[in-house]
Amino acid sequence: MPGADGNITISSSNAIRTHGTGADGIRVNALGASGNVSIGVTGTVVTSGADATAIRANAAAGSVAVSIAGGATVASVQTAIDVSGTTATIRNGGSIDGNISVNGHGATIANLNNAVIRSGSDISFGTSGGTLTNAGTIAPGGGGALRTTTLTGNFVQTSTGTLSVDTSWKAGASDRLAVTGTAAVAGTILVKPGELGSQQGLSRSFTVLTAAGGIVDNGISVANTAAATYALAKPDANTNNVNAAVDFLGDAAAGLNANQLALGAALNQVFTSGGSLGFMPALLTLSSGQYARAIQQLSPTTESATFSGAIQTGNTFANHLLSCREAGESGDANRFIREGQCVWARIGGRRLENNGSRDGLGIGETSGFLSAGAQLKVHGNWRIGAGIGFEQAELSTKSDSSTQTERIHLGGVLKYNPGAWMFAASVNGGFARHGNVRHVTFADFGSTARSESESSFIAGRFTAAYLISRGMWYLKPQVEFAATNLVRDGYSESGDGGIALQVAKSDSSVLSATPTFEVGAEHQFGGAVDRGFVRGGATFRDTEVFVTTASFVGAPAGVAPFALTSRLDRITGDFGGGIDATIPGRTSLRVQYDGQVGQTTTHHSGGAKLSVQF
Repeated sequence: MPGADGNITISSSNAIRTHGTGADGIRVNALGASGNVSIGVTGTVVTSGADATAIRANAAAGSVAVSIAGGATVASVQTAIDVSGTTATIRNGGSIDGNISVNGHGATIANLNNAVIRSGSDISFGTSGGTLTNAGTIAPGGGGALRTTTLTGNFVQTSTGTLSVDTSWKAGASDRLAVTGTAAVAGTILVKPGELGSQQGLSRSFTVLTAAGGIVDNGISVANTAAATYALAKPDANTNNVNAAVDFLGDAAAGLNANQLALGAALNQVFTSGGSLGFMPALLTLSSGQYARAIQQLSPTTESATFSGAIQTGNTFANHLLSCREAGESGDANRFIREGQCVWARIGGRRLENNGSRDGLGIGETSGFLSAGAQLKVHGNWRIGAGIGFEQAELSTKSDSSTQTERIHLGGVLKYNPGAWMFAASVNGGFARHGNVRHVTFADFGSTARSESESSFIAGRFTAAYLISRGMWYLKPQVEFAATNLVRDGYSESGDGGIALQVAKSDSSVLSATPTFEVGAEHQFGGAVDRGFVRGGATFRDTEVFVTTASFVGAPAGVAPFALTSRLDRITGDFGGGIDATIPGRTSLRVQYDGQVGQTTTHHSGGAKLSVQF
């Protein structure tokens, strides 16, 4: 409001919002002989109508000073600030969005440290000239569409200042600050990738700053990211270009593993084929420390767990088929290995973990398991058995993906049990449905891919065991040979932002051998018999690598799929223990734990099995 001396001071701390043609937010005219205008904004002044200016001030014979505090905003779809006077100054500590016009002798705009000017098409000092000093951020156009901002005057950027420019690789163009006077620049040029896709290769050049009066380099630089490198080029004294090169393989500091490099190479192929996936611009803004995790999120991260989990749970169920223990007579030396006929039911669970040290992916899977079956004597020492099981599993990864699995198990076994020997041949298999969720979040990008998939496995096993009995103690060496075939059907994900994958069908086979030694002891009291046991051994597999082939749904035609490998420990140490309790009435209860430890994985399973002989 006017003071006694004719000066006008306005302080705006609340929100001012106007709509409509010519509806200015703050308008001041000091028409007296010596009136000065001072405007301080600590809140918000926003206009959205045509020909509306957020702050308009005129001092015909005095000065105009506009001060915008940190956290305050002045914005308009056209002109944000239009001031004129004998002298005119703007100090911005917050944000200004829109065109700026400052007229007056010695006119200045000071964009302070941490402040932002999202300029429109013009920053004008009129015919009297003036200087914009940037210690914060200047962003021509503010983001999104490319914009050239013409600065009618001079430009100075300090060591803390940033010139932020959007780029379009497809168009080969960028934001630009065009200065009619001189430019003296330090600080940083920040390149923000926008519209991608170009068949002209992985390199582009963008003109980001011109100055008709010449450019003085006071130490300006361009910030690199993990997947984009930038170099300042000066084709003449009046132009600063940025030469940009994209490589989704990342820089050496990103430390990508083989799978991440394969995916990065596929992204390069998408890019050079003229394609652009929605997440690519955000990916190009990441530092080396962020890049590896982001690339990992873009892969079908639960595939390795599907293979590993199927093998482990198949082994668990196969072991369910191998026991219908008999108590036997205390004088029978072979009672520790002899089996009869029974019906049985089991409840249990398991936990699989992979530390991710070999492929960059850490996983954890937990499941609950219900199974039941029966075993019959068919002739002499021959037995046959069968079982069915149902499993529910929940898997999660360190890269924020998860899978819900429901799996049905079926199996049958033929046993020959003469004296101290036990020979068993079994076949078991499973069918599973998986609900997969893959979250992708980095920089300002976020999306979720969802899919449903199916998998199955079938395994054949031959087991041979021999009993060495000494009174109440026994030792049982055993060896098992297994062949497992794993099939996962192909599937397609749904998801926005280009993250959706088409995953091809996979088919893999594994041969294994497992020698173990079991030591146990028996305790009898009344009609009940307790047998405790521990076992140890190892599993040796003929392969450790499984291959998953996938491609991005939105990739251009002709872009080759990429192949990712997942690894199952080739050698693991096996151990376990438990107790069999047989009570009068020929009912047995087995409580058992089994563990397996490898270079990268650990597997724990346990449960209780009730058997009733008949």
